[in-house]
Amino acid sequence: MDKNITFIINYYNFKKKQKIKILIKYILIFIKKFRYFFENFYFEINPLVRKKLYNVAWQSEINNYQKWFNRNNRSQLFTFKRNFFIASGGMTQRFWQYYVFKFLKEKQPTKVLEVGSGNGINLCLFSIFFDRIIFEGVDISDQGVKNSNLLKTKKLDDDFFQGWPIPAKRKKSNNINFYEYNAEKLKYKDKEFDFVYSILALEQMNDIKHKVIDEMTRVSSKYVCFVEPFIEYNRSLLCFLHHRGSKYFSYRINDLEKHKLKVIKVYDYHPNKVTLGVAAVLCKKI
Repeated sequence: MDKNITFIINYYNFKKKQKIKILIKYILIFIKKFRYFFENFYFEINPLVRKKLYNVAWQSEINNYQKWFNRNNRSQLFTFKRNFFIASGGMTQRFWQYYVFKFLKEKQPTKVLEVGSGNGINLCLFSIFFDRIIFEGVDISDQGVKNSNLLKTKKLDDDFFQGWPIPAKRKKSNNINFYEYNAEKLKYKDKEFDFVYSILALEQMNDIKHKVIDEMTRVSSKYVCFVEPFIEYNRSLLCFLHHRGSKYFSYRINDLEKHKLKVIKVYDYHPNKVTLGVAAVLCKKI
């Protein structure tokens, strides 16, 4: 296992036995997701609804990275190597960020786009380590873009780096721009970026996934990366209820080849939430 993935796991230490607490949490999650699946079976998420949902989300505590990455905030249930444990939800975000970081370090792009940049924490982190890369982020949420532009002007405190395995030489972001765009039609030229990625953004765009992936491919000249809940990682009953009830990204990794993409690397050996399995997939444009 990659030493930095091991660092993240050890930081969010789950070695303490809590069998009864874990069992109770699992049962409560199952009941919640079972109800959610049937209540939302016929619910459709269109772009307007999606924007409203995220505007609400980015004004809530989910925007507070101090709490999100705090390892003492054990609110999520995970599974790894057939073991269940409770840890901070920020742990998986560190995995996803690290995989993209690793790809960026390996491929050395000059211009990078994040589709579904949310509250900007991913790009603000990456820009600290890659000062020669021009970063841009697009999101449908005007509140998310507002939060992102505010975050990029700040000197980031130690809370921002909780659970991050690589020491930061500086704590100020640079070379980032954020825009409010609909991912169905990106306002960029063909091949404008040499690396385009999403981190759990397409999970919310199942109804338009074909158009969005085509757009991500169009504006990329070399690489497209997806950190998403592919179907093959969500076959358990609990994952199925959550994945389908939330109308999440319904695609297999091999389906990416329909978009003139060749899969060249997959990272999937890490803890996942019991309700959602995610893999990081790097593709090269054909």
